[in-house]
Amino acid sequence: KLQFLYFIAPPFPPGIMVSFILYLTLILIPTCYAQLPQVPFTSKCPGEYCLLVTHGGWSFYRVRIDPSLWPAGQGQKVTDDVIYNTCYQASKGQPPPCMGRSSLCRFYSSSMCQATSELGCEQPMLTTAIAMGCSSPQDPQCKDRLIGGDTSAIWASMGNNWGTYSCGRVGTLEHENIFCVSGNDQSVDGTWWGNCDAHNPPCDGTTIVPKPAITRTLQHYAFCVGKTVCTCVHGECDMASDSGACLLGSCSQGWGGVNCNIPCTSAFCSGRHDTSKPSGGFYVNSLNQCVCECLPQWGPGGLEGCTQCTLPGSHECVAYTAEYLATTTMVTSVPAGSPIEIDIEARFQQNHQVDPNINTELFVELNPGGGNGDGKPVTFHPNPIVMTMGRATVRITFGSGCDACVIVIKDLDTSNPSLTYRLQPLVLPPIEVFADGTKMLAVSSVGNVTPNVPFMITLQIVDDNGSIDRSATNKVRVSLEGADNQYLQATSTSNLEQTFNRGQATWELVLLRSCVGCSLRFEDMSITRTLPPYVHGPIQAIGSAVGLKITTIVPSQVRKNQVFDLVVEAVDTNGDIDTTATGTLSAALRTDIGGGNGNGGSILNKAGTSSLSQPIINGRTTWSLSFTNACFSCVITVSDILPITSAGYLGSIDLPPINVLTLATMLGVITAVPTTVAVGEIFALQVAAVDEFKNIDEGDVSRITLSIEDSSSNNNGNGGLLVDESIGGGSLTRIFLRGNATWQLSFTESCDSCVIKVEDIDAPILATIRLPPIRVTTTAVRLAVLEYGFTDFSVQRRVSFPIRIGAVDANGGVDRSNNGRVLMQLRPGGGNGDGGDLTNTLPSSNDQNLVEGEALFNPVFSEACTQCQLEFRHESPLFPVLVLPPILVRTNAIRFAFVVEPPAEVKPGQQFTVTIQAIDDQGNYDTSERGLVQMSSLVGGSNGNGGLLLNEMSTAQPVVQTTRGQATFSPTFTQACAACRLQFEDIDTALPNLISPEIRVSGDGAQLSVLSPVWARQVSQAVTYSFPIEQSLIIVIRVLDSDGFTSLSADTAVTVEKNPGGGNGDGGIMREVSGRGLAQTAVNGEVTFNLGFDKACASCILTFVATNGVSSYTMPPFRVTSPGVKIIITSPYVGTISKSTLFPFILEVQDAAGNVDQTWNSPVRVFLREGGGNGNGGQLLYGTAPTPILPDKFVNGVIEYTLSFSEACDACVIEAQDSTGKVNSATLGPIRVTTSTYQLSAEIKTQRVTLNTAFEVDIKALDTENNINKDDTGDVSIALAENVNGVIQKKTFGLEPALGPSGQDTRGLTVTKRLTSGETTVGLVVTEPNCAECLLVFEYESSEGVKPFQILINDPSLGSTIAPGAPGSG
Repeated sequence: KLQFLYFIAPPFPPGIMVSFILYLTLILIPTCYAQLPQVPFTSKCPGEYCLLVTHGGWSFYRVRIDPSLWPAGQGQKVTDDVIYNTCYQASKGQPPPCMGRSSLCRFYSSSMCQATSELGCEQPMLTTAIAMGCSSPQDPQCKDRLIGGDTSAIWASMGNNWGTYSCGRVGTLEHENIFCVSGNDQSVDGTWWGNCDAHNPPCDGTTIVPKPAITRTLQHYAFCVGKTVCTCVHGECDMASDSGACLLGSCSQGWGGVNCNIPCTSAFCSGRHDTSKPSGGFYVNSLNQCVCECLPQWGPGGLEGCTQCTLPGSHECVAYTAEYLATTTMVTSVPAGSPIEIDIEARFQQNHQVDPNINTELFVELNPGGGNGDGKPVTFHPNPIVMTMGRATVRITFGSGCDACVIVIKDLDTSNPSLTYRLQPLVLPPIEVFADGTKMLAVSSVGNVTPNVPFMITLQIVDDNGSIDRSATNKVRVSLEGADNQYLQATSTSNLEQTFNRGQATWELVLLRSCVGCSLRFEDMSITRTLPPYVHGPIQAIGSAVGLKITTIVPSQVRKNQVFDLVVEAVDTNGDIDTTATGTLSAALRTDIGGGNGNGGSILNKAGTSSLSQPIINGRTTWSLSFTNACFSCVITVSDILPITSAGYLGSIDLPPINVLTLATMLGVITAVPTTVAVGEIFALQVAAVDEFKNIDEGDVSRITLSIEDSSSNNNGNGGLLVDESIGGGSLTRIFLRGNATWQLSFTESCDSCVIKVEDIDAPILATIRLPPIRVTTTAVRLAVLEYGFTDFSVQRRVSFPIRIGAVDANGGVDRSNNGRVLMQLRPGGGNGDGGDLTNTLPSSNDQNLVEGEALFNPVFSEACTQCQLEFRHESPLFPVLVLPPILVRTNAIRFAFVVEPPAEVKPGQQFTVTIQAIDDQGNYDTSERGLVQMSSLVGGSNGNGGLLLNEMSTAQPVVQTTRGQATFSPTFTQACAACRLQFEDIDTALPNLISPEIRVSGDGAQLSVLSPVWARQVSQAVTYSFPIEQSLIIVIRVLDSDGFTSLSADTAVTVEKNPGGGNGDGGIMREVSGRGLAQTAVNGEVTFNLGFDKACASCILTFVATNGVSSYTMPPFRVTSPGVKIIITSPYVGTISKSTLFPFILEVQDAAGNVDQTWNSPVRVFLREGGGNGNGGQLLYGTAPTPILPDKFVNGVIEYTLSFSEACDACVIEAQDSTGKVNSATLGPIRVTTSTYQLSAEIKTQRVTLNTAFEVDIKALDTENNINKDDTGDVSIALAENVNGVIQKKTFGLEPALGPSGQDTRGLTVTKRLTSGETTVGLVVTEPNCAECLLVFEYESSEGVKPFQILINDPSLGSTIAPGAPGSG
């Protein structure tokens, strides 16, 4: 049981409160505990009962099934009745456990089983198996623990809901994985039906086919239960027991009603036991119960109420007739909706024991008047109840709360006078049913209250049916909604936060202020916060009015005839409105204080349409007032019209003073406006709101702004910005104070005629005005261009153009007072003719005087110029020099010339740039637009002629538009060319064609190719060319570009390399005969090699490797020949080989350097020399065909054979002779030819064998020709045959000990010995044959799989002579 400790802390910030509560909810304090015991178990239980395990307060047993309980005529069929009777008898009234504990399990039956902590509904006995340390009832670990072993079975009741049969776990191997064996299953074992077996079919009318050779008989057990109720000493919980003993307290009731704290002694039986019994009249059974063996003379009041025993010497008594109903289940409280089970018993009045003979129906009813919902609706299951053997169980579920619900259980048959017994009704003690509270409700409603007067409200926590949750102890806080929460307080006898007691709590509260439409909000402050908030209201708290209060904002000033609202409330002493107040209030203009400037004239209510006296409605009076004239500090008073001495007189109240303003109609300028000011010079401007008489409306609060009006007459800087230079920082936008405003203004730039605009920006009441024009002067600091007489800074040679120069200030404004002299000059370095001579026309002088700060120049250039710059100098040294941006001076062209010439050499695909320019007669560029120019390639360049001419890698025969007399091309030749030329043609203006110098187009080397010899150009990789070693080979290599044209680049180096693997000498050392070396640089794309070799070569290949990324070239193979002088065997030496095994025999005719003479094609003879020994190898066979074709002639100096030997040989030699005699012969050998074992032979090495005297037998491994296989080192086994008398042993002096002692029958015993060089010797002894003529049969078998054979030996003890037998038989 886990208990949560918590408390409600003082108010914290929200984050802290949450963290604090979360921390506290993690403190778990266990007050008492129960641990599920793991009870050790053994299958060797004493007696007929075994305690399996205890869990959930229940003890589970395995009880042997009494044979007398099997159904008559059905053998050992395990029905639920068998299990019920077994458990009931063993426990003295306790039914077997149900599989599941409620009707939710389809195998549950309150009349057939007992609901316990066993919950294995669909998997019977699951909970018990887990408590025993197993994963499931099928766990192999449970075979011994739960079932009892391989020859046992345990059966659980299924409540007569699985047919009528029980569910079993059977320990036999073939049933170990079966989930649930039916009690009707005939396959469990061969003796399932009583004494039926293979010798006694049929049995009980059923033919049984038992399993072969199985004669086992299962021991069957029932799965039973007993309950131990324990009460804790130190806690409030009802604890489970551990192995039948209380964990923390004492046992109050045991299985069978025996108090487990009383020892089983003779005193327990109180002299009513048969002491003549061997047990002394009492004993402890396997359920740890004390049993007294009954005496016949027991009288009334004896143990268990016995008057007589059922049989003399028995411990069972004749029962009384039951008289009343009783229960062992004590329930005092239960949550609504949670079922409770009541166990009912029919008992004797005298001894209060259960009468097992009672089988009747019981009726359950709820007495009315339980209160708090009366627990309704209440359900009983079953109803009526079937009582069997004096016991029954009913499940009761209350639908709502109940303070004291009383359950009555009656015997339905008590009204039948024919019955011999009457059962008194069972009236259970009152049960308190706790409703599961879901919400809070007020017991009574709170309506109107009085401020500062306490009132009470009571809340209950109820369920959905309205029943009080008596278990609720929630903490709930109340707050005020609709008003300031601080006005709600609890009295000294209460708190805003209350803890519910038995589902109810009461608050005593007080409202400090009036409140209309307020509500009380109750919130669950418990840690779980399971209840939703409850809002109770509305609540009216109203005080009595004693005075007046102004609730609207009174304006400090208004305009004449401007309407404003006034609201006055009748309030109590707290200043809260009294909505019940009545009467009339009047508004008036006071004449004794304030006034002036028209004194406000008079006040009107709703423009004169309503009276100034208005009624109080819901505690409030409203006016809409206005003044008819201007006024300074006018005061309005509101007063109750009742006499001052009248009861309920509310007094009077004055409004704050109000200024009433007149209405201005226009703006007026108060100060004089200057006609001329300098830039930055400050001048004052005062503007006021005036009426039609030009008087200032001092009440005007208009927002006025100033700006420079945008006008074409302004020019020359337009005044720049208008700035307010007032002290403290000014703004061009101001609000009138007493109807006027003053600015301190200045202009940031010059202006010829600037106009200041004054306007009201909020409302069109005051019309906009404009001041007279003002000229703003400035002081020049530099020269500037005021006007250019050309565009794009481009002019024509010898044509004049205008430029206007001015003296300006820093902002560009012209200083009209500056009349200084200015000089115009041409700066050197303009390029392209530099502009020639600069002259000025109209006037002709290059220096002029400024007029009102301006001067006009008309310069002209005599020559072209690319970037000519003009400069202007003021006579004042304080003025910087004015330099104009570069000017292009255009001219007229007569021809084209190269600006960027094409390169002398390019590569195919390489893009290069060519730029041509139109020039005039002086060689200056004509930068005007000339039109179109076409580029083309002249024919006849050779070596590819350049291929296709492209511009920018895309366009053939490109046409380009000139820009400023210049055209740029990006040509590309697609192929090589020895001497190509470009031509440029003017399409539009027909200037002469321009032709470029010769261009050499040489591609990068991409690949090598062979020019000679011709045979090297073939594609085939076969050798088609050969030459003697004394000659040389001349090869010409070309370097080609990617298009296959000769690369004319002179920096490509080519190296010749001889590839390895040419064979037959590989050509030896390669040299360049002419002395140019094996690495040469190509000249005009070609290189020549003259190569020689010092050794032969079968298939030499040369590779030519180039630099600069040029891919290499590999020539086809060629042969270098050299004369042969000897025959050489090149196949691997065969030292040892098995007969008939093929091996290669390869011959070559080689020269003096060891290279094959590939021109040699003479006949050859191969034969086997005599004298090899051990069969001399037999015949030399060729190949595997019956009559293979034997090659007899060299082919290109080489001949190959596949040979084998037909017989074994110790040292065979093979010889090869050339038929011409021009080369030396060759031999291969010596070769050892081995054979394989075909059979074993045995030979007795003595002519006579004596009893108990060792003799030897030689064992040999022979092939098919009876030769010894000297390579056989396998094991040979020697064994006596069946049905042979006598004993054969190894020699005692041998490597292994004897096979057995004298006289031991060793038939079938095997002796093993390993062959050495195909032979071994075994020593044997014949002992005690005891026969006149003893026939001993031996069997020999090799590990190589050779067939066994036998040796027959006569008995030597009788003097018989034994002749050595032939191998394999003798």
